Amino acid sequence: MTLCDEELMLQVGRGEAAAFETLYDRHVKRAYSFFYRMTGGDAQTSEDLLQELFVRIWRSARSYRPTGDFLAYFFTIARNLVIDLSRKRKRAPTRVDTGSDLDSIIDGIPGGQTAGIGATSPAEAAQQQERHEVIEWALQQLSEEHRMTVLYSELMGFTYREIGDMMGIPPGTVSSRKVYAMRQLKKLLEGKEEIL
Repeated sequence: MTLCDEELMLQVGRGEAAAFETLYDRHVKRAYSFFYRMTGGDAQTSEDLLQELFVRIWRSARSYRPTGDFLAYFFTIARNLVIDLSRKRKRAPTRVDTGSDLDSIIDGIPGGQTAGIGATSPAEAAQQQERHEVIEWALQQLSEEHRMTVLYSELMGFTYREIGDMMGIPPGTVSSRKVYAMRQLKKLLEGKEEIL
């Protein structure tokens, strides 16, 4: 019988290490991916943040109350770690390593087209690299709240409700922010259609 995350977290609160291991195994890849993107591809910092995330999960387990979705709780802690890091570094977390996932952002922009994944020649690889740099540049022009909405939705696959829980806003506001962000991205990418 597979337990849900909320039940596992309650078991972790009672000191059950096996439940913690199960939570870790379920979410370690997704959390690492989030940190890796938010730190601009810094593997060491991503690993440090990942370790701190699970330490905080362990420490907070006794006071955890399953009042909402566990993933919202989990990624709120993860997001706060990134914000704390950016404050320590005296800069916002601006560079986001999105890799081939950028296609999902372009697909979401009216008029956007994906060129396909997997370059077959050096020229195609150079075109893909240029394409990713342009999209990354456009993402960096968005405010943090709009950029996070796009990343959570398009790259991480969270629902509006989950994003709202993580950001402390209603799902309707998430939807509005995403619509606004996608319009801004479309404007920023106008004239760059040959790259996209």
